[in-house]
Amino acid sequence: FFYLFFNSNLKMRLVGVDEKGLVKEVELESGRVLHRWRDFDKETAPLEICFGNSEEEVYLGLVNGSIERLNVSHDAPEVVLENGLKEDAEKDFFSGLSFSGNSLITCNSFGQVSYYDVEDEFKVVNEFKAHVSCNRMRVGRTGANIIAVGGDNCDLRVWDAEKIDKPIFKAKNVKNDHLGLQVPVNIRDIAFGINSNDNIVYTASAHQHFRMYDRRVRTRPMISEKPTKFALSCVSVTHNENHVIVGDVRGNVFLLDIRSPGEKDVKMQTIGAFKGSVGAVRDVSLHPTLNYLACCGLDRHVRVFDVSTRRQISKFFLKQRQHRVLFTSDTKIVEKKNEREVMEEDNKVDDDEMWRNLKGDDNVSKKAKTHHDYKEEDSEDEGR
Repeated sequence: FFYLFFNSNLKMRLVGVDEKGLVKEVELESGRVLHRWRDFDKETAPLEICFGNSEEEVYLGLVNGSIERLNVSHDAPEVVLENGLKEDAEKDFFSGLSFSGNSLITCNSFGQVSYYDVEDEFKVVNEFKAHVSCNRMRVGRTGANIIAVGGDNCDLRVWDAEKIDKPIFKAKNVKNDHLGLQVPVNIRDIAFGINSNDNIVYTASAHQHFRMYDRRVRTRPMISEKPTKFALSCVSVTHNENHVIVGDVRGNVFLLDIRSPGEKDVKMQTIGAFKGSVGAVRDVSLHPTLNYLACCGLDRHVRVFDVSTRRQISKFFLKQRQHRVLFTSDTKIVEKKNEREVMEEDNKVDDDEMWRNLKGDDNVSKKAKTHHDYKEEDSEDEGR
């Protein structure tokens, strides 16, 4: 897990959680680890992470089912819930963790969604079964009441937490293939579209399918394409409502363009790729206001890209394998120059310094000798 963190009185920070269970605070510009919390322990390592009331507060969903709250100004996290999974911790895991308003929202792998009131000693205020099983739960952009869930052989469902009798949207699979077999479903990640009032939902599947749903139009996907031949692992929506980013298990991160020429006619085109990642990409995340992308994965690096140019502007090696990435609301980022740019600037400075140190008037041009000048000098020497 890896999170980009910002403190208004300091430089931009990164707060990360790795597979070993460590929580680190890293300076973005220099890459130095400033603080470290927790000890090496895979049995209590975090699976999900989210910010609380502010970016000074972080909630961690652990492997053993507990939920911890970390204040970055304190020395150690505190346990706020002993069993947030509601099921057998040996078979269960967190598939989603989010904070909205005064509610901490969790979802386990059996599709059980729970709302906790953080101001009332984490009392359960709402709870319902959203699906048979769940690999990913996402909260809508409009509020905490809209959630989307999906998993292995469990197609997309969208719920309104205020009306838990039945889902407000139940996706229908695409038509059977040419052999008459059902197309498999295994949702790995979900993202809500911007400026859509949570009506547009994107999914990424372990069977390479990228799908777009518009619950105002129909239950079948508006788009069902395979942008890569490898399993998709993550999806995120840019600030341009027509652009979506997906990552796969082979280190590929693609920028997709989604267009709607007609009400029911939607087309997808791959614009380009964000290059550099090696191994599976675990997560991608967009900056809340700026056009920057962060991605992380099994190569133990966190990379920051400019979405408009798809150019890598920062890279950090963090020793442990990362799982999640999230930007905070900081609006300042320092772009590091590559080695070639630095060498060119150094050479230019050295050349200028050399010419200034030459004897004689600096305004007089120092013209190099030509082949004709050397022949004249040889002729004068022979005459002497």
